[in-house]
Amino acid sequence: METYSKKALLNAAALGAFAVGTALVLGITFTATREPIAESQRLAEEKALLAVIGDQPYDNDLINDQIQLSPDMAAQLNTEANARVIRNNGTILGFILPAVAPDGYSGNIGMLVGMDTQGNLLGVRVVEHRETPGLGDKVDTQKSDWILQFTGLSLENPDENQWFVRKDGGQFDAFTGATITPRAVVNMIKTTLVNFRDNTDELIKLANESETSIENNVEAEASVN
Repeated sequence: METYSKKALLNAAALGAFAVGTALVLGITFTATREPIAESQRLAEEKALLAVIGDQPYDNDLINDQIQLSPDMAAQLNTEANARVIRNNGTILGFILPAVAPDGYSGNIGMLVGMDTQGNLLGVRVVEHRETPGLGDKVDTQKSDWILQFTGLSLENPDENQWFVRKDGGQFDAFTGATITPRAVVNMIKTTLVNFRDNTDELIKLANESETSIENNVEAEASVN
């Protein structure tokens, strides 16, 4: 009986030591990889934002220069993410709006839509999707150039009534054997353009307020230092 108790205690001690050792290894690994992972995510996000604005000049921090969309606009665009502001020499040149098409063939299609203050598209990129490989995934620039056709377009070019795939009476081609995915993307780009047109003044106002807030924070930090 005594021998059994000693073995049980030894086994428990061994298991405890193993658990402590595992926790230490996991803690060290998490600490060591946290910053590289965060930096990798930041670079990927920056790359996506730069792809959307194309050749548009800017001198602000696209990642951190954000404004919150109104509840109504966020609901229309199916997103909880913030818009990004594009500035150069203190002038607001445009915005990058997040949007999610909820009616893709395999679910949500997450997009970034860049436009200047006149409502002309600077670029559109799909940043998240689960569309069918070889068919719907052609919305991804790694698979085709289809989404590049929207650069430079607006609700006036083409006319707002033409913002549909050809099968629905519009001017945009679908993919061979796949209409649902391009239809979802085209419809959401149009929805984003309409929402931007209807909320341009509010977005610019928020962007100006955001810049003032940033400047005040910088001045406050400078005075403390």
